[in-house]
Amino acid sequence: MMHACWLFYSLLDHCREAVPGPSGSLPRTIGNRCRAWSWPAIALWVLCGVRAPTPGAAAAPVLHAPFDGIVHAATAAGERTARVYGTVRFVPGIRGKAVVLGGRSRLVFQAANNVNEAAGTLSLWLCPLDWTPKTKHFVFFAALFAPHETSSSDLLLYKYCNRTEFTAIGRNRKSGQTSVVTSDIPFWRKGSWHQLAVTWKDAGYRIYVDGTRIGELPKIEKPVPWKELIVGSVYPSWAFVGGEETAFDELTVYDTCMTDAEVAKRYRAGLAAASSQGDRTMKPADEEIEARQSYNRKHNLAWAEAGAFVITSSIADTKQHYHDNLIDNDEATTWKPMGNEWPQYIEVRWEYPRVVNRLGVVVSPAGALRQASALGWDRLSGEWKLLGAFSAADLERGSTAFAPFTTDAVRLRIDEVAGEPAFGEILVYGPEQPIVGRNAPYWDAAYIWYPEADKVHKGNAPRYFRKVFTVDDPTFKSAFLQARSNDFYRIWLNGVEVDSGSTRIHAVDVTRQVHAGRNLLAAEADLRRDPGRWGWGEFLAELSLNYANRSVRIGTGQDWKSHNRQTKGWLKTDFDDSSWKNAAVYTRPPDGPWGKIAYHSTAIGEKATVRGVRFSPAAPVPGTAVRVEIDIAPSAPLGRNYFFTLDIGERALDPRYGDYIAVRQVLEAPPT
Repeated sequence: MMHACWLFYSLLDHCREAVPGPSGSLPRTIGNRCRAWSWPAIALWVLCGVRAPTPGAAAAPVLHAPFDGIVHAATAAGERTARVYGTVRFVPGIRGKAVVLGGRSRLVFQAANNVNEAAGTLSLWLCPLDWTPKTKHFVFFAALFAPHETSSSDLLLYKYCNRTEFTAIGRNRKSGQTSVVTSDIPFWRKGSWHQLAVTWKDAGYRIYVDGTRIGELPKIEKPVPWKELIVGSVYPSWAFVGGEETAFDELTVYDTCMTDAEVAKRYRAGLAAASSQGDRTMKPADEEIEARQSYNRKHNLAWAEAGAFVITSSIADTKQHYHDNLIDNDEATTWKPMGNEWPQYIEVRWEYPRVVNRLGVVVSPAGALRQASALGWDRLSGEWKLLGAFSAADLERGSTAFAPFTTDAVRLRIDEVAGEPAFGEILVYGPEQPIVGRNAPYWDAAYIWYPEADKVHKGNAPRYFRKVFTVDDPTFKSAFLQARSNDFYRIWLNGVEVDSGSTRIHAVDVTRQVHAGRNLLAAEADLRRDPGRWGWGEFLAELSLNYANRSVRIGTGQDWKSHNRQTKGWLKTDFDDSSWKNAAVYTRPPDGPWGKIAYHSTAIGEKATVRGVRFSPAAPVPGTAVRVEIDIAPSAPLGRNYFFTLDIGERALDPRYGDYIAVRQVLEAPPT
C-alpha cells in the first residue's frame, strides 16, 4: 500500500545505490547523504485512525523534523518552529544528524494542523546514549498534550523509574481516567535502537514494542484537541528525573493509520534501511556485548544457569547493585561494594567441583582495577590457595590465567581500584568439562497470559489459549504434558481434555492423543485470587515428544494465540484463530516471582546399574586417602553420551536437615 511506504522511502532517499557487504553481513549503501552510524535502531511510532489513501498515491507527512543540525521541522502543515527548553546538541543519527535531549530538556511542536485528531501516524526514532533500563530515573520519550483549565489530558511514552519498563499511559485528569500498558525492556543497551509504536482510532490505542503488539489503551475522553507534541522531558518537575541523554531522529507525523502488519513490516524495513546507511566499520556496542554474552553463555562457569552462586564481602544496596548481578550474564546489571572501601572479595561457588584456569571481572570504567589476585579453595587442606596475582597487563584486560585447578569455590580479591567502579560480570573459565547445572533438564516454556488492554486483574474471567503444532516424525516413544497456572487451568489435546490443575505441577502421559500431522494444544486458564506481582494471571505448559535419542518440546510462548472469551469451534485444529492475539510473555522459569518451580524430566531414561562399590582401605581412618572404585554397567547399549556425579557421605536421620556429603565429584571419563 503506497501510504504505508513513506518512512522506508525516507530512509533510502539519496541512498538508493546498494552494494552487497561481506558474506553474512548487512548490505552497505553508497550515496553522498548517507552517514556512518554505530547504533542499532529504536523507532517510536504513534499510529492513528484509518483513512483510505488515494489509489496510486503515497501518503505524505504533515510534519517532518529530521533534526539535521536544527530542531525545527523541515516541512509542516501547521507551525514548523519548535520551542526549545534546556540545552540541545547534535550527534550522528540514523540519517544525517540526531538531536540529543537530556535531563529536563525538551522540544515542543504545535499540534494544530500537524496532528490529525481523527487519524494519523507519529514516528520517532530514539537511542539511549548514557543509560540502560536499570537507571532509577524516569526517561521521557514523547507525548501528546491537551491542556485545559479543568481537565487536561495526555498520552505519554516513557521509561518508568526504578523499573526496567517502557510505559504508555493515557489520562484525563478531571474524570480520573488513567490507563496503562507496559513492556519490560531489560535488554536495551546504550547506543541501541528499538521500535515503540502506538496506534489509535475511535476504539482506543494499540501499543507495540519492536513490531509486536503488547496491549491496548481505551480512548482518551478529552474536551479539547491535542495542543502540543512534545519530544524529550515532558514533565521535568516530576521526582526521579535525572540527567540521562537520549538521541532523537526523524520525527514524522502522518494523517493515515498503519495496521499491525504494517507496523511489523516498517520495523523490519526501518532497521534494514538504517543498517545500510554508510560504511559501518565498527560493530555497534550492543552487538559486541551480545557477542561476549553469547560466548559466556557457553563458556563462563560463573553463571547462574551453569550452577554457580555468588557471595561478596559487602553490597552497596539490595536493589540496584546486588551481588547476584555478577552471575546473570548481563553486563548492564552491576555490583558495587558498600562505601567503596577496599579490599573486597567476590566469591563464586558450585555444588560440584570445576576445573578452572582463568578468573576475571567486567568492570566499568575499563582499566579501573589497580591491584587484584585470584584464589581457589583447596578441598584437601581446607584453606584458600593463591592461584595468581594480576600483572599490569592482567589488570588492563580484567582477568588473569593460572595452572588448572580443581575446586568448588574461587575468589577474586580486589585490593585497589581507581575511582568508584561498577562490576558487571564475574568471569571464570576452564577446559572443556561436563557442567552439572547446565545439563539439568528444565522448562522450555514461558509464563504467558492474555494481553489485557488496561493491565488490570479481572477475577473469574477465564482466558483461552491455542497452539497448533505439526508432528513430522510419528516414531516418538512417549509424550508427556505438564502445566501450571496461577491459579486454575484445563488443557485439551486434539479436542480431548487431558489435564486440569493449579500451581501443583505433575506430568500427564498423552502419548495416545498425539498423532502425525497437525495437532492442537488448547487451554483455559483463570485467575481467581491474588494477581500477585504481574497484576495478571499466568499460564505455563510444556509438551515433550520423546524419541529414542532425543526429545522435542513444545512450550508456551509468544507464538501461542490467546482470547478473552470462548469462541465456538476453538477446540478444533482447523479453527481460524487469526483474529486472536499473540499471548503476552512475562519471563521463563526460574525467573519470576515463583523462582525455581518443579519440573519433571520426561525424556526416555536409559538405565545403568551400579554393580559394586569398593573402598580401599576398607575401613579408612581420618587423615588417610581413600580409593573408591564403582562398577557401572548399562542395561542396553546407550544412545547418548553421559557423565556421572558422585556423592560420598551418609544420609541424615531427619531429612529436614539434609544429608552429610563428604565428597562430591564429577566423573569425566567412563569408569574402568
